[in-house]
Amino acid sequence: MKLKNNEERMQFLKDFKKWPVWVRVKKLGSVHYRHELPDGTAIVASQYTQNYDYPGSQLYTVIRPGKSFSPHSTSMSAIIDMLRTEYKNGI
Repeated sequence: MKLKNNEERMQFLKDFKKWPVWVRVKKLGSVHYRHELPDGTAIVASQYTQNYDYPGSQLYTVIRPGKSFSPHSTSMSAIIDMLRTEYKNGI
């Protein structure tokens, strides 16, 4: 998939529910969606349905090849910049 501009990259991230579900954690009320990029890097969008302060909130994490998943927030602007610079030929 070729993303031509930052608006398309942003929409790709917002549409994370179209990505494959990677794992569900019922006790935490979370669903983690994962999209694999051509070089093995993955973007994980974690949605927390039981976050009482911000119901339905999500965070994005980038996992580089050889690294393990540790849920933390990577800003959407940083991911968009990564997609623009590192994946010019498509994802």
